[in-house]
Amino acid sequence: MNKAEITAQKEENNHFFDGIVSTDYFYAVINGEDIPHPKYGLYYCESGVFPMVKFQEEIEDLNQYCYELINTISKKLNYVENKLEKQKIEKTGIYAEGFGLFTSHETEMSFQSEVYKWDWLNKTVNASTLTILLYSFIESRMNEIYQMFVEMGLIKKSAAPKNIAKLDVYLKALQSTGLCCDEIENQISFFKKARPVRNAFAHSDWDSLKSSLSEFKLTEFIEAIGNTFKIVDFIYLNLKS
Repeated sequence: MNKAEITAQKEENNHFFDGIVSTDYFYAVINGEDIPHPKYGLYYCESGVFPMVKFQEEIEDLNQYCYELINTISKKLNYVENKLEKQKIEKTGIYAEGFGLFTSHETEMSFQSEVYKWDWLNKTVNASTLTILLYSFIESRMNEIYQMFVEMGLIKKSAAPKNIAKLDVYLKALQSTGLCCDEIENQISFFKKARPVRNAFAHSDWDSLKSSLSEFKLTEFIEAIGNTFKIVDFIYLNLKS
């Protein structure tokens, strides 16, 4: 892998993770620090009701988790890439206890293998697992909201068709209120993009996985979750007023 190929791979990786910032960064912006605004938004609870307040804290924590994990793996990838580039220039062998002396070429191949490994962990495993994590989060929290709305008499419980994703069932139940129908449809369309990631990863369908991950960015997913919670806030406040 030459330098141009490494640069191209970095750009591909950065597309999915582009723009992610720490949760503290959002509060720094709110407090008026002279820094660029993030390219995405985090959810802020307007209804002030439980469990929405809890969900605000959870999505903030998940955003921070994504940020920390992305940075940790990116640093490791940069480290092994720099090690490989240095080896290509210096062309030195290394001695490994129990294995003896590795030639310059063998050393370079070993470092190249490390680059491949961490590149795969970064752009395939990390991107997939974070997507699956966020999808599972919004699905479980929307189930909680659905049950709460049913108990409060704001929506009616209905049998879920087998051919419709659970998350879509919960979102379509909100549409039955007649509020934010277009906005909810937009959320359904977005989450539909992320759904194939779980199946592709589980079945090692790497081509489909790459295609699915190219459809959105991680920050767009985080913001979509926040937008969904904002819709819930709006519907709740209007139906309870």
